[in-house]
Amino acid sequence: MQHEGVVTLEDLLDQIHRHRGINLRSCGREVVERRIHGRMRQMRIESYESYLRLLEGSSDEVDYLLSRITLQASAFFRNPAVFSLLRERVIPKLAAVDRQVRVWSAGCGYGEEAYTLAMLFAEAEPWGERAPPEIYGTDIDARALEMAEAGRYSKEATAPLSAAQLTTYFSPEPDRQTVVYRVVDRVRAMVRFALHDLTTAREAPGGGLFDLVCCRNVLIFYTGELHDRAQDLVCRSVAPRGYLCLGPTEWVGGSLRFGVRRGEPDGPALPAVRQWGAFCVGEAIGGGRSCTARGPGP
Repeated sequence: MQHEGVVTLEDLLDQIHRHRGINLRSCGREVVERRIHGRMRQMRIESYESYLRLLEGSSDEVDYLLSRITLQASAFFRNPAVFSLLRERVIPKLAAVDRQVRVWSAGCGYGEEAYTLAMLFAEAEPWGERAPPEIYGTDIDARALEMAEAGRYSKEATAPLSAAQLTTYFSPEPDRQTVVYRVVDRVRAMVRFALHDLTTAREAPGGGLFDLVCCRNVLIFYTGELHDRAQDLVCRSVAPRGYLCLGPTEWVGGSLRFGVRRGEPDGPALPAVRQWGAFCVGEAIGGGRSCTARGPGP
């Protein structure tokens, strides 16, 4: 391919969008520009034109760049209002069921969201004779998942936690001249991490359905067919009467025809402010039903 004139950042983003269906503009120009520039410096590439040629000739480089840009900003209890709702309105209902609860954190990054969910369920103990919840954390970034699996976090990373949470769910470990905090075994035992791509996988991690799916600020990256695939998989993975937690600008189709609705089946709508995220109930999703193939509804 011949490049005429000056290649710009927009040309790079257009190339990725055309060939991968991923809209990196959703990340914000400043973030995208900073991470692309950082990668170019690392590769000792001085122009967008040279980097564009590298992207066109190396699918591995495209994969790496996408993982670096789309990796979610990770934090424990990120957007506290979301986790307050989960603690007060969702987890008590799930803790009352007479079987093992299954949870999926899609796009988990370095694992903070998955471990936050595990901590909330740990608060809801005792589980009696039931197995503790099974929580999957997935991402397309293998390096991030390795760090999540280790469960070791810096003092700065644990700043959102209360003193009681830090004492109960973490143990300090020396690391060179500083201290890191490791998630305790009983919390780590609830969480499994796995490499998983919403746009290519045929099923959710581990198969089956989930009582709670957190997929926050992930679907916004995809457009066209890739968005439909990712959305379809997420919807099909929510168990009947299960919960789906999305990002503040995300909604699966915006109507009941996809088998989900805001609120709870047997009660008032969850007070999920759009600023913090939407909660939906998968009343009609279970049993492998698709949320993108059903066509327009009434």
